Amino acid sequence: MSLNTVQPETPIYVTGAGQGGGPAVNVYSGIDNSVLASFFAFESSFTGGVQTAVADVNYDGISDVIVGAGPGGGPRVIVYNGATNFTTTLFDFFAFSSSFTGGVDVAGGDFNADGFADIVVGAGPGGGPQVNIFDGRTGNVLTQFYAYDQSFRGGVTVAVGDVDGSSFNSVITGAGAGGGPNVRTFRNSRFFDIDAARILPGNQSISMNQTSSFFAYETSYTGGVQVAVGLNSGTPFGGFYRILTGTLTAGPEVTVWEAMTSEEMTTMDTPDIIFEKVADFFAFDSTQTTGVRVGSVAVSNGSDFLAATGSGTSTVVKRFSLLPGAS
Repeated sequence: MSLNTVQPETPIYVTGAGQGGGPAVNVYSGIDNSVLASFFAFESSFTGGVQTAVADVNYDGISDVIVGAGPGGGPRVIVYNGATNFTTTLFDFFAFSSSFTGGVDVAGGDFNADGFADIVVGAGPGGGPQVNIFDGRTGNVLTQFYAYDQSFRGGVTVAVGDVDGSSFNSVITGAGAGGGPNVRTFRNSRFFDIDAARILPGNQSISMNQTSSFFAYETSYTGGVQVAVGLNSGTPFGGFYRILTGTLTAGPEVTVWEAMTSEEMTTMDTPDIIFEKVADFFAFDSTQTTGVRVGSVAVSNGSDFLAATGSGTSTVVKRFSLLPGAS
């Protein structure tokens, strides 16, 4: 299954079915965990699983749901309109060649300063670690890049958030199975390069520069890393988004990472930002070997951390506080 990360102003969270069952998506209230909507993301016969994300793609102030097909189907991405209770679509497209069947991971956030959340798609296992960003207003490709060496075939997971205090979104990537547990961050260099033409709202061309790289687990772990973000500490505490990671396989270990930045680093074109681990724990029984999916949901003073069982058609979700001193 997949578990998305949500926007603070729209406290909902979304789960997508894992491989083996129908492509079910459930939308939950971030306030009381009640089910707000349920639907099939794709044809009912598709059993490859569903990846999910939440973002305001059409800039109407209401969160929309982005879904990506898991392994077995084409690299299909659909955006469901939150204003119609997810009964109509805003986009429906293939993020990569239609012949690719390794599945995709999805995220959303604005990268060209027009208010529309752009759609971020990472290629699943079998393809290169390619990330494509599609404009939330036009659907055009804003940029494409490889998060890791092009020869790597384990796939890449993606998340979006201001994780370095720069006030601009970064793409956070996690290496899929077969590589080390490498997490990287990238942000639009055109916001920071003083020699480049300044980006205008809605610009249809962006350029992503790597700004950090670290290992979320022991380097011997090669089972893949899922990434998400959460507002640890909350704005009243001077907080910005932290990086959350979950294992794709093996024990359900979760780590939380905080950027160690200075004011100068947040405005540099290509800074080398250091992330420090601030939490490390097992969200479920440590003897389980199916990994853990991570996300967050907005609360009044930051975010709650969400953890979900890593595979299967039946999903168990746990909710944890990200506030300082919480256990």
